[in-house]
Amino acid sequence: MKTLARAASAGFFVVFAITTSSAAQTQNSYTPAEIQTLMAAGKVAFELVPDDRGGPAYLRGAVKSELGEYSYFIRFMDCVDQTHSCKTLVFFANWDLGREITNNDYRIVNGYNDTKVYGRAYVRKGANEVGVDNVVELGNDVSTEFLLRSVERWSDVVTTFVAHFRKASSGE
Repeated sequence: MKTLARAASAGFFVVFAITTSSAAQTQNSYTPAEIQTLMAAGKVAFELVPDDRGGPAYLRGAVKSELGEYSYFIRFMDCVDQTHSCKTLVFFANWDLGREITNNDYRIVNGYNDTKVYGRAYVRKGANEVGVDNVVELGNDVSTEFLLRSVERWSDVVTTFVAHFRKASSGE
């Protein structure tokens, strides 16, 4: 039976979601390239990945921590036109456990959700995966600093979930 630690070292996928509202001093939607440019100004690099289905591109980044490095994607949603200017992005990460989901996995996920403000953990039974997601809604003052803080918070969500699942899975 594989543990999350082994699954996490094999790979980790995330999608990041941001929602913007309209205001005179800010945009109410962003393209993947615009977000990539804003984040690059803060020294956060993302790779643009084309969508095979003709939708907006993904952005791919990584969370680096003492627990390892985990890749994730930023998925753009609520797109307002053919330029793929989008109002919503959703962060999410899934780990393939390499085994059947157990009642203990549900207990661990529920324990995370009961104690954490940021991030929502879940079980994907049919896929034998656990994951975590986070939604960030942007208000009237969308700034590079706010986006950078959101990515930092997401890094914390990822490392907190990995640590929680590892510890609970090992019986500590």
